Amino acid sequence: MQPQWWLAAVLLTGFGWLCLGWFTIFRWQVTGTSPIEGANVNFYPVPPGGWILLIGFVLFDVILLFWLPTMLASPRTYRFVVPGAVTILGSR
Repeated sequence: MQPQWWLAAVLLTGFGWLCLGWFTIFRWQVTGTSPIEGANVNFYPVPPGGWILLIGFVLFDVILLFWLPTMLASPRTYRFVVPGAVTILGSR
């Protein structure tokens, strides 16, 4: 079950990054409109540090909304599936 958990975590992270790209770049390029009124760009001008921060927020969301609930809600028999659950909550 642990490989399935890692697959779900990677897919959720990838989907978060895809949505991040969609709502900051691709959506505006597909529609051909500018997100900033009066600007000639059809994307949000995010600096490299901003991208690192946004990617970090996606990772934080996956930790907060996926890892933490699955760790806290896992019954004792499945506690070995979620990484870190045994060290934080203890074994059987």
